[in-house]
Amino acid sequence: MSDTEIRERILEKAREHFLQFGFSTVTMSEIATDLGMSKKTVYAHFTSKVDLAAEMVKRMQAETSLRIELLVEDRTMDFIQKLRSILDVTSAHHTQIPPHLRMDLLKHAPNVCKCSDEFQEQHSNHVVARVIQEGVERGVFRANIDQDVVTALFIGAFQHFLKQYPNTTSQRSISETLTAITSILFEGILTNEARAQFINHESRPVALAS
Repeated sequence: MSDTEIRERILEKAREHFLQFGFSTVTMSEIATDLGMSKKTVYAHFTSKVDLAAEMVKRMQAETSLRIELLVEDRTMDFIQKLRSILDVTSAHHTQIPPHLRMDLLKHAPNVCKCSDEFQEQHSNHVVARVIQEGVERGVFRANIDQDVVTALFIGAFQHFLKQYPNTTSQRSISETLTAITSILFEGILTNEARAQFINHESRPVALAS
């Protein structure tokens, strides 16, 4: 068995253990025993349990990034379908790490979560900005919108939820949250009648005080 194959086996087994038992309770010895190899072999490929967790998260990010990039690059896909597909992939990515594991990582391997959050924020800004730009170019979004503000609103709302997600008492799932944010941002919160009144009010000249 090659070093690459051994490394992949270790990583997959660690992923199984982390997802089932959490991070802090799992030991390198348990992973080695379950694989039928020595602890020395495991340490030859991963310097620590934190190193294993970091690689696991990095792999998840790479897989998701590739899937989203393929969707963003596809200009033949119906735009609304593309948007829904990107939201589905994003939701699936964030549910790969259940709340109990994320809380465990936040407590015992905070740098893993920090690197993950920084990557997500940077990648999300890049993706959302490109999607908004395409929506404008294809006539789905108004041409006069401030694209930077729309991007910041979407990312800010979602990041706010994610930071609270492990501890939130809300029963709303990540998928439901993404749908709610998208609906509010794209459809607005005003009724059709109220929107007409708002637009009419905005178009009135401002009366100067005498």
